[in-house]
Amino acid sequence: RMLGPLFTWKFVLMVSFVVASIFIFRFFCRFFCPLGALYGLFNKISIFGIKYDKDKCTQCGLCVSKCEMDIKTVGDHECISCGECIDVCPTKAIHFKGKKIVLAENEIPEVTEPVSEPVSAPKKDMQKAKKITKIAIWSVLGAILVTALIYFNFIHKDPVVPSGNDIGDACPSGDLAIIETTGISDVYVNPSEYTGKVTVINFWGTWCTPCVQELPYFDEIATQYKNTVNVYAVHSTLLSSTASAYIEQYYANSDMIFLLDTKLNPDDRTSPDAYFNALGGTDSWPMTLVLDRNGIIVAHFTGAISHTELENAVIEALNK
Repeated sequence: RMLGPLFTWKFVLMVSFVVASIFIFRFFCRFFCPLGALYGLFNKISIFGIKYDKDKCTQCGLCVSKCEMDIKTVGDHECISCGECIDVCPTKAIHFKGKKIVLAENEIPEVTEPVSEPVSAPKKDMQKAKKITKIAIWSVLGAILVTALIYFNFIHKDPVVPSGNDIGDACPSGDLAIIETTGISDVYVNPSEYTGKVTVINFWGTWCTPCVQELPYFDEIATQYKNTVNVYAVHSTLLSSTASAYIEQYYANSDMIFLLDTKLNPDDRTSPDAYFNALGGTDSWPMTLVLDRNGIIVAHFTGAISHTELENAVIEALNK
């Protein structure tokens, strides 16, 4: 949800144009399009366009009040030659120019008397109320947008990151069976599940000499930081039958949680050590990952590590 400054300003720009285009007629064309500004300079000398007969014009103002481009005079540089003003002109003073080609006829009969009031007072009030409503709605939408951007960029700090096995990724989920001193239990644990604690995941096996040599380091961390750190020791499926006896002999009272690696889907055990592989393991044990309180990988070690390296990684995760 941390959008970043580059995305934020582009998103604000896009939404501003979209919202403005909804409430302001031809917003982009009128105020930002460079072609529109260039073409407007040639309105008075263009072959096709709008012109009016000054001798027939009574200055009634109906043409200007009808135009949504807010032109000052008929056919000026803001005019887009839509022809809407032709239909409302009571004296047929406005027409398309172009060698006797009539593209639109007036829809109201010609009158000889000038119209005394350009725009009635009630109509002016309605137009004013409409503009105020548009401004109010636009302001509310803009306030909502600004509030959302501030909230998600500066207040709400929960990161949305892809799931993977690299540092900075969210740790993939996996339901792994708990290994007890009496055997494999039917209780499953997801090591990456959000608990509000720092998480250490160590992949090991009783048959792996570096694994059993460094396992006491993880036991010490589990005891020393038991209130703030969860330590999961995930045993390989290789020779997993030896795990329970080993745990009973050396770690019966440990604060570590011993798990059995398996397929990410616990009902399918055809692919051994699937969680190890999902977190970047190949064919080298041990492997250790440290997750921060949000389940984001902050350290990834392949091979044996020292107690100092492990504790430093844990402390760094706790300080995030």
